[in-house]
Amino acid sequence: MLDITLRILALVLLVGRYIYWEIEKQKAQKILPKTNRKQALIERLSWYFSWFVFLVVCVQLLGVQILPIVQGNIYVQIIGLGVLSLGTWICFIARRTLAENWVSGEEHQIKNGQKLVTTGVYSFIRHPIYLGLTLSLIGGEMVAQSYLYISLVAYFFWAYVQGKREESNFLRSHFGEEYKKYMKHTKMLIPFVL
Repeated sequence: MLDITLRILALVLLVGRYIYWEIEKQKAQKILPKTNRKQALIERLSWYFSWFVFLVVCVQLLGVQILPIVQGNIYVQIIGLGVLSLGTWICFIARRTLAENWVSGEEHQIKNGQKLVTTGVYSFIRHPIYLGLTLSLIGGEMVAQSYLYISLVAYFFWAYVQGKREESNFLRSHFGEEYKKYMKHTKMLIPFVL
């Protein structure tokens, strides 16, 4: 029974974050419209990859077993729910801090009138949403009791590449010296580490 409860809570967190994201995305688009930038193939593929991983986690939480941990451990699930909750909280706080300055990661662009945000969680790391998403997915896999949670540590690599791409393609060029100075005082994904 506890297994089912933990799975439901995990799904509620993951799906709730998605719904919140979509609602806030619509609000942000009205306040600061997007520029007319065509999305590159690698950016679209990255978006599909991210959605694929999200769907795999959700399907497993619904009961489809992929690389299941044979001797399931309720403590792994409880720790997983904690990791997922922490990741969701980081995403929520980061998204609220950005407010109308937020642009969906797969769009890889700067919006008209966008400002550089360096407060809150952004005073420690430059890409907290990627950190939060990664933790959420790892935690979801732990709740689903799948060995895939180990492979999702590699999702940090995806987050790192995404962050580097954003910084090199448009953040440094748009915000100039202000962003370069910001980079010197913050880490990319993990406070005080990376």
